Amino acid sequence: NLLDGINTKGKTILDVGCGRGGGVKTYSEVLEFDEIHACDYNEKFIDFCKNTHNDIKFKVCSATELTSAYNQNTFDIITNVESSHCYFAKPTEKDLKLEYPDSSKFLIHHVFGLNRFFDGVSSILKSEGTFCYTDAFSEEQLLELEYSTFNKNFTHIAKSDITENVILACEELLMNSSSPNGMIKKYMHDVA
Repeated sequence: NLLDGINTKGKTILDVGCGRGGGVKTYSEVLEFDEIHACDYNEKFIDFCKNTHNDIKFKVCSATELTSAYNQNTFDIITNVESSHCYFAKPTEKDLKLEYPDSSKFLIHHVFGLNRFFDGVSSILKSEGTFCYTDAFSEEQLLELEYSTFNKNFTHIAKSDITENVILACEELLMNSSSPNGMIKKYMHDVA
């Protein structure tokens, strides 16, 4: 769903926060990329990926330090799936110059981590590139996203709520498990 309608033929992609590489493996099997790159902060995940997935360029890299690992204007497409809620950082001078509302309602260090991530993506993404991003956020985390540099770094933003599709996929996986029917749907609606 994340890459629906995106022209991938002959493009170079980076998946930030690739984990054990399942997403980029799928990219390599069903989409036509020229080059696939992926990074994760966890060295063990990257070791696993390098030993498991061929023709994908893996690198150990923090999502909040992308500009130290990749050159500017490098990627046509950057993806990030369900990991940005874990990005925290100490403030920089740039962070402290921004105005924030009463931060007792959210974690300000998460905003700083998101800023580092979005600034990095904006720098290493080609000017005509596409950033495809999805995560599960609580109401407080949505405030953190709102007060981050996301809207300053990206234009032509298209938003889509895929909660129902996620619920269906999770329930399909649990059909043969001992979990009560509808458990995932209830939990997802409580969060959404």
